[in-house]
Amino acid sequence: MSVKRLYLYIFASLAYFCVAGFGIHLLTSAYYEKQKAESEQHLREQTALVRNKIETTIFKDVFAAESLATVVALNPELAIANWHTIAAKTLEQSQLVRNLGLAPNDTISHVFPLEGNQRAIGFNFKSSPEQYATVVKARQSKKVVIAGPLELVQGGQAIIARFPLFDDYPINAHYWGTLSVVMDLATLYKQVGIKDTEHLHIALRGVNASGAEGKVFYGDASIFSNPDSTASIQLPNGRWQLAARYSIPSNHDDNAQLLGAISIAAAIILYFSVAILVRAYHLTKTMSLQDELTKLANRRYIMQRLNALVNDPQQEKKFAIISIDLNEFKQVNDNFGHAVGDALLVHVARELETALRDADVVARLGGDEFLVLLYRINDPDTVAQIVEKVRRHIESTPLAHGDLFIYPSLSCGYSCHTEQTLDIEALLNEADKRMYSDKAQQK
Repeated sequence: MSVKRLYLYIFASLAYFCVAGFGIHLLTSAYYEKQKAESEQHLREQTALVRNKIETTIFKDVFAAESLATVVALNPELAIANWHTIAAKTLEQSQLVRNLGLAPNDTISHVFPLEGNQRAIGFNFKSSPEQYATVVKARQSKKVVIAGPLELVQGGQAIIARFPLFDDYPINAHYWGTLSVVMDLATLYKQVGIKDTEHLHIALRGVNASGAEGKVFYGDASIFSNPDSTASIQLPNGRWQLAARYSIPSNHDDNAQLLGAISIAAAIILYFSVAILVRAYHLTKTMSLQDELTKLANRRYIMQRLNALVNDPQQEKKFAIISIDLNEFKQVNDNFGHAVGDALLVHVARELETALRDADVVARLGGDEFLVLLYRINDPDTVAQIVEKVRRHIESTPLAHGDLFIYPSLSCGYSCHTEQTLDIEALLNEADKRMYSDKAQQK
């Protein structure tokens, strides 16, 4: 491999690996970002589903309890007389309701179910400023109000829907009392599937349906300081705020690294595959232009060079050719064998290269015939001197093959390119004529 080709190979290799490395970096980055975006979208969908379930579940139970509140408002005496029946029906239709409390003049008189809730009977909301505030808010707004979450005496947390009751429906000017619907928060969380996972962390705030201004009652409060997403949960006459933080699965990075490793392996395999193909191409091209035995240029190569010199206007037309034939080569093959004959051809080829300039081209045309292309020379006297120099050198340098010493004998003819000999075939014929004339004189 020539130095120029070696440098070209090194430069092409460096360029390939730079481009391949940059491409692999872009590929793995794009893959990671795609996986990350898909994970974030999935987590956003999970968050939205939790929000929708919370709203739907709470509103369903509030609407069920609102029917009870309407019955009480229309006929308080009838409702109290049939309290156990209508309260049980309401509880049956609910998912979250733990108990119901009826409070004429803001003092609880009836509870369902009674078991476990007897201590609530006789409780006056005015004795608890925090609870009474929500009762007043419901009375003043004439709408249901969500209170809590708050800790229950029985244990656990709950939210309470406060329904203001007026006995002059639909004017709603004469306040009668309050219906309190206690909804279990743990059941709500379970129903909607709200829980921290490895990749999704949720927090809720808005005690007493106060939205973003309210206290955090579920999850890590720090999530609100740097959330990946927030959502408003609509409640009857109020809202909660949901915040979520996403933790992208680490296997995405592992997958990106695996993709990078596979891409690197593929790039290396491709590199060596292309290198082998290029190498095979150059070997094939070299073999097609090189004599297999002597490793000199062959007929095809030197004819290409001659045609280029004659037909290319940018090429200098100053050149000459020498036709060379080994004398008595057949006798060498017959007397000593073809191995010795081949060794003699190789010997002559090496000595021709030694006797000539590096810029000159020596080719084996076939058999014992050689052709030399001399660049930048077309003076007949100079070419004749070169011919004699080559002849003396070759014929004075024997082939040592075992115990044999064989002195080659050459017949040479030449021709010089001039304006009158623009035809390659004419140049070759002229050189061959002189070579045969030289051969005849040596017999």
